[in-house]
Amino acid sequence: MLVYNGEGFVERALRSLAVARDAATVELDTLVLDDASPAPGWSARVAGTCAELGISYYRSPRNLGIPRNMNLALLEGLAERYDYVLLLNSDLVVPANLGDGLVAAARSAPQVGSVTAWSNNASIFSLPVEADFVAEQQRVSALSAALAGSGLPATAPLPVAVGFCMLLPREAIEMVGLFDPVFGRGYCEEIDWSLRSHQTGLRSLLAPGVFVHHLGSGSTRPEGLLPPGGATVDRHEAIIDERYPTYRSELQAFSDSGAIATLCERATTAVALGGMRERGYVVVLGDGPPGRTDLPVVRCSSTRPPRTAEVRWLGLGATITLSTDDLFEGLAGLVGRPATAVHLTTGVPADLRRIAHASVAAEQVCEDVSYPIRAL
Repeated sequence: MLVYNGEGFVERALRSLAVARDAATVELDTLVLDDASPAPGWSARVAGTCAELGISYYRSPRNLGIPRNMNLALLEGLAERYDYVLLLNSDLVVPANLGDGLVAAARSAPQVGSVTAWSNNASIFSLPVEADFVAEQQRVSALSAALAGSGLPATAPLPVAVGFCMLLPREAIEMVGLFDPVFGRGYCEEIDWSLRSHQTGLRSLLAPGVFVHHLGSGSTRPEGLLPPGGATVDRHEAIIDERYPTYRSELQAFSDSGAIATLCERATTAVALGGMRERGYVVVLGDGPPGRTDLPVVRCSSTRPPRTAEVRWLGLGATITLSTDDLFEGLAGLVGRPATAVHLTTGVPADLRRIAHASVAAEQVCEDVSYPIRAL
């Protein structure tokens, strides 16, 4: 994990990494590379947290920038003959299935150059999740596990890796080499590495079954690496354009293909239906505030005919299609179980109240809910 300052998020990232390490069935060595963080006392505090968690720690004697710091990790991996090197930003919360999930994805496909985790903040490849809701380890792990068990493909093709969380097989590092230090303090170095890897016949892949929460620009923006309002470094983008003149058109073609949008739709629907089948679900009728419970929440303002319903679960929203105009019958037929409970918010018409009471037991109906219900 690469660290450069980060008082507000690094400890959270380290503690989630320790959870992932301890949960992994693959051997997962952990190392923090502190790029000579200048904040007074900060490096000592990070070193102390690493010692507490059993994470190795190294502080560069001078600031190297992101590409050179990443190269330290690659060189360590090559020297120790690791099977893979996993590069992580420090503004993350990682799931318990991080190591096993990424390694399984890499082993499931041939000619792997890199495997990138899915995230709320992964450029144009992001999953549309409520980022604030999954900004802590338990929820990140729950969502990642749900995605892993949702029946999605083990991998999906990407035009390039995204550097916040990328797994590189040792053989790929040996073929492609290190990150190019021409990218200075950072940005675009993983694009260059990915496109070089493609020239050797390797592929960049996404692991849909591993979700990592990514704050984004946690260290780089406060340190002035990014311009105000910017998301990249223009001079580094110019290097990419000069070296790989077809990259922009290939990226646009991938975006236009709708591959990620289709995968997102499959993922959100699968996670929603899986949660409803395994845990049950709450139906919320009316125009009151959307609630969060320990169960998936289904909302529909009308039962004549609903045909579709909106489900929120683990920070994701899915639209599901029903096979009947009767909301409760359609939901039960779709997931194989009736509603666990019904919340009737203020203003629900009398006919909807009668339908709700006729569909579930009286003790499962909560009348006139007018407040948000918060839990997992």
